Amino acid sequence: MKRIHTLTGKLRSSLVALGLGAVWTASAATFGPNSAMLTHPYGAWRVGTSLTFTGFGDARGIGLSMEALAVETVDGVACLKARSRRSIDADQLSWLAQDTDGNVWQLRTHDGLTGEYHEADVLYLPANPRVGERYFLWDPYFESEYTVISTTATVTTPAGTFQNCLVLRLDDFGDVEEWHLAPGIGPVRLAFSGFENGGWELSRFSGVDPGPAPSRFEVRGTVRTGGVSGTPGVGVTITLTGPGDTTLELSTDGEGGFAFTNLTAGTYTLHVRSDCHEPVPDRVLEVPAVSSLPEVLLIPKPVEVPTIEWVRTGEGVRLRWPASVCGPGFVTESATQVSGPFNPVAREAVLEGAMMSVELPGTSEAVFFRLRSR
Repeated sequence: MKRIHTLTGKLRSSLVALGLGAVWTASAATFGPNSAMLTHPYGAWRVGTSLTFTGFGDARGIGLSMEALAVETVDGVACLKARSRRSIDADQLSWLAQDTDGNVWQLRTHDGLTGEYHEADVLYLPANPRVGERYFLWDPYFESEYTVISTTATVTTPAGTFQNCLVLRLDDFGDVEEWHLAPGIGPVRLAFSGFENGGWELSRFSGVDPGPAPSRFEVRGTVRTGGVSGTPGVGVTITLTGPGDTTLELSTDGEGGFAFTNLTAGTYTLHVRSDCHEPVPDRVLEVPAVSSLPEVLLIPKPVEVPTIEWVRTGEGVRLRWPASVCGPGFVTESATQVSGPFNPVAREAVLEGAMMSVELPGTSEAVFFRLRSR
């Protein structure tokens, strides 16, 4: 079934990938019949799962435990009812459900007894967390932003050493928390700083099995332009969409290269966009079967030049025209004598002040040419 998550004024759950502004937004989630069976790689909880923590710093002597109690239904969605208990507070109850994309949600509740009264469904764990992504969560009773700090951290607690941990940082009005989640188990260390400093470390656990870290993959490629001789396509926008409404976006580097890292297995679509070049077909990729892509060649669009200045030289003709948004880098694709076929010359124009300039060969009275973006 579908459970609608209102984003305007209720829940904003956004993910900014690689610091480059690509945004993923969950507007609805689909829950299957097994939504209470959490299989998330950083928290495969089931009824009977129990975690016990030991406090340190300002939390020394304060007990903390987490336990999965039962399966209950909230608004038609099967949920795992979990309890968080601190020795100095009332119990906090949560109803967790995993959608068909692998995201874990904390569903809103209205009983007023949970100690955490949510009027909106909250994204509890994203399906595919990646370093640098940020999750902004909000409802009328709390506001917080999570940032993925690491997926490879090693944490040692009284319960053992845990590798490849997910680290989430929460900045809540200046008070900072860091959650370390171990594969399979979930939280193994919670540290806070700001008004108070301390936290809890896992001391024992049961009903849950440590698991391997989820496999991560990468996709790399190169973009070149066909205007001159396959020069690097610098600053070209590359978008990758994939499982769980994932949308990643970046720009090619100075060599025309790009790399998407820390990907989970699945089907992705690669979209290449450049305003100065002809569109290229999207590519559907199966990760990890595909990791290195064939070179992407962009064909320049013909450009419209409002005014061309020209002067005859001893070897041909020099052309000059105002630079535009697609330059510098306009090139002449071909030139010809007054009769006969076009002969490719592939001369790259250079920027001279506010003008582009290029010399073409030709000794006849007329010289024909085409101009394209780089």
